This record gives sequence, structure tokens and C-alpha cells, in this order.
Amino acid sequence: MEHVHKGAEEPTEKVYDELVVKVCLITPDLAAQWLEANYRNRPLRERGSDAYGRDAEGGKWVLTGDTIKFDWFGRLVDGQHRLTAVVKSGRSIESLVVWGVDPEARKFTDTGMARLFRDVLLMDGVEHSDILAPAVRRVALWNNGERVDFKRDKVTPAEHEETLEKHPELIHCVQFAASLALNGIRVSRSLLAFMYWVLLHANPEEAEEFMTRVGTGANLPDDDPILRLRTWVSEYGRRDRRFDIEFVWKAAVAWNAWMEGRTLKKVQLPRGGIQQDNFPTLRTTRKERKAA
Repeated sequence: MEHVHKGAEEPTEKVYDELVVKVCLITPDLAAQWLEANYRNRPLRERGSDAYGRDAEGGKWVLTGDTIKFDWFGRLVDGQHRLTAVVKSGRSIESLVVWGVDPEARKFTDTGMARLFRDVLLMDGVEHSDILAPAVRRVALWNNGERVDFKRDKVTPAEHEETLEKHPELIHCVQFAASLALNGIRVSRSLLAFMYWVLLHANPEEAEEFMTRVGTGANLPDDDPILRLRTWVSEYGRRDRRFDIEFVWKAAVAWNAWMEGRTLKKVQLPRGGIQQDNFPTLRTTRKERKAA
């Protein structure tokens, strides 16, 4: 959904001679009406509007003081994603609205440095915020059924907060990852924290040993599934957006083989690529490793 003001000529008469500021209850009908005045805005990002919509639908919308802006000709210059979210979700929100800004303001809106979730954690004095924030994001997407591309969807601040509240065990996972000795394996500690969180729900004791061996690589026989996983990581080369989810899938395969006492010649991705319905079901009990 994208609305663009298509007037052939630039308006010359101001509708607002001074700033008008007030808090408004924005209904879907009002949002649709305001979107008709959208003026030369940036391209609409569906992921952004969808994320705002989830907040609205879940009752997590917060009146922050961020404004929806109209210029002195009455044209919308900031707020299209929020208004689109209201229309698509069918839910009303409260927002501060400003009428009468200089039309040039659109060039300088949203150009500052975004406040990230790790910044919020750091301001709250949370330890290892640089590891915890991306781990929380992965859990939020995992819980929403997104197991194909961790970088595809936007996670809102409210969704970050809600995820951490629901999963306080993530603090322990991050502390474990931060203290984990890494020997020759190029995997971010936030991804290791997430993987530990996934395995923790299958078998907490074995998860700690498994992830410790993944990190250190110590005392692994040549046919050990964990060694195969580490070899794949070392051969992957330059990290790209596929690495995270491929690591999680292959770590799950290696975990099952390790728990079952099986050897692995290699850890191969499924035909057709990783999908939500072909993730391995994690084994919860461990068998003794078979003798060579």
C-alpha cells in the first residue's frame, strides 16, 4: 500500500501558518485518509509496517512522543509506515501529530542514529548486552515460526522486551556463551547463546557439554558429529546472511547424531534448502557412543 500526492504543481498557499501539535486517536479510516496526503516519501517497507501492525494488534503500542508530521501545506511527510500499519491491522493507535512543519523537514527525518535494543539493555545496566540483544531477536523470530531467515523480519522494541520477559533463561544462555572458550571456531557468541537456548529445551545437561565441545573442539574423534560441525564452520568462508540458520540446522543434526552415539561423515543440508517443516526434531535423551 503506497499513497503518493500526485499534484502537478507545487502548492503555494500555506494551510498552517504555525505549528499545531496534539495527541490523536488514529483510527483505520483516519489513517487511510491521511495516507492520501502522502508526499514524496521514501518507498514503503512492508516489514516495517507489518512490525508496527503486530504491536498494534497485540496491544503493545506505546505513546512515545514520536510524531506523525504534516507540512504547512497539509502534506504527510513522516508517518506512512505507522499509518499503513493501522490500516492493515484494523487497530487504532494514539500518537502525537504535528501540522505545519517546513516541507524540507522530510529530508532530515529519521536520519539520526537508531536506538537499538542493545542500547536499551546497556542503559539498563544489563551485562553482555551486545550478545543478549541479537540472541533475543533470534528467539523472537523462532517463536513466531520464522526458521528460514533470521534477517528477514523486523522485530520491534516491544517484541524484544516481551521475548526477554517470557524467556529469562536467555540471561543464563548469554552468560554461558560469554564464558565459553572458543578454539578455532568463527561463530558469534550471540549465535552460540541462541543455539544453547534451543538445545537447553531438549536436555539442559547435555546441551552444556555439547556446546562446550563445539566451542573448544577438545578431545573429538575424527568421526565425531561435533568435529564435522566445526569442520563445516571452518570451511564456510565468508559469513553471509545464510550462515546463521545453516549453522542452527547443522548443529541440530550434529546434536541428534551425538545424542544417539552415531558418527557422521558430513552434515549435509536438505534438498530444496532449509524450510520450517524440515528442521530436525531434537533428541532429548542420550545413548552411549558406539564403539569404532
